[in-house]
Amino acid sequence: MYSAKVMGIHFKKAATYFRNFGLSAMLDLSIFAIILFFAKPIFGTGMAILMASVTARILSSLVNFRLNKVLFLGGNSKKRSYLIKYYILWLGLLTSSASMIYIINDVFAINEVIAKTISDISLGIFSYQTQMRWVFRENSSKKTKGIYFRVVRKILACFMKREVMVDKKIFSKENVLVGHHQNFYGPVSCMLYLPDSVHFWVVSHLFTFKECFNMYYQHTFKKIIKLPKILAFIMAVLCGLFIPPLIKSAKAIPVYRESRKITKTLTQSIDLLNQGKQVMIFPDAEYDDDGQIMGEIYNGFMHLEKLYHRANKKHIGFVPIITDKKTGKIINSKALYFNDKTPYNVQKNILTNQIRDSMNLKYKDNTGLKTHSHMSEMKVKSTYRKR
Repeated sequence: MYSAKVMGIHFKKAATYFRNFGLSAMLDLSIFAIILFFAKPIFGTGMAILMASVTARILSSLVNFRLNKVLFLGGNSKKRSYLIKYYILWLGLLTSSASMIYIINDVFAINEVIAKTISDISLGIFSYQTQMRWVFRENSSKKTKGIYFRVVRKILACFMKREVMVDKKIFSKENVLVGHHQNFYGPVSCMLYLPDSVHFWVVSHLFTFKECFNMYYQHTFKKIIKLPKILAFIMAVLCGLFIPPLIKSAKAIPVYRESRKITKTLTQSIDLLNQGKQVMIFPDAEYDDDGQIMGEIYNGFMHLEKLYHRANKKHIGFVPIITDKKTGKIINSKALYFNDKTPYNVQKNILTNQIRDSMNLKYKDNTGLKTHSHMSEMKVKSTYRKR
């Protein structure tokens, strides 16, 4: 049943593709014939074919690109990469088509319009495969993380075992995931074991060598760990060399604290959410507190709800992700939503408290959970919405 359904979808898509191809080809041939008719007596056969091919291909390509974009992407993507790849293919097909028309016409003495029809049919199969597999590849928006990150993740996963018990449905649509930092235990665990569709908020200092070095040298190694200056310097250099490329390879989102650049953080996050991906945030005020209980948290990330709702006219889910050190388990709690009845500023505080309550789960044993969030749930039931 499933395979028949999938085959039906592919057949329908292929049929629509060839319909688009047919419409564009008819437009292309019509423009080509008209221009050739008027240009041939003036410029000669060779130049007339070139002029007619270029003009016809440009105009028909605009129509074809739009039709195929709607077919494969729903017409919603504004990525320039699709347009660039399409016109790389277009340029190759244009050169090949003009050459084939001239050869067929000159060698076999076949009418130019018929020669173009033969050329386009011959190149059509190649164009179809290229557009399906490269230009408008359906999974192009689901790129995995960089190879550097993937290699490091595999190595670390051999030594840092976690049991993932998170509902997979969370990763099938856009959600904001909220975790407990626990002095890097939470971010590292989630980066290693959550799917590639999750993109993490990471402080902007970790994206460049200079800022990364200064942070680890001046703060982490000298003030916190209190290493000797020479050793602190060496360790900070190593961090500056290896961490920024790793963070970039992980496709992380830079967070610009106390800066107007924070709008870039929010914009990039909304773009990813609009693609059906997930954004994960660790909002602990005391990120270096490695205790299981989550304390004060910042709620600035809640602004994502405002921006997402403004753009999509619906609410985004905030999903607490719990990483438990004692058992090595990664689990999730219920998704929390804003509603249309309560003012944003009021709900922002309510949901912040609910998230913290959900994070503060204590394990009874290796199989049972005990939660402290029931009181909050009774007070703010209206903020929950079932999926």
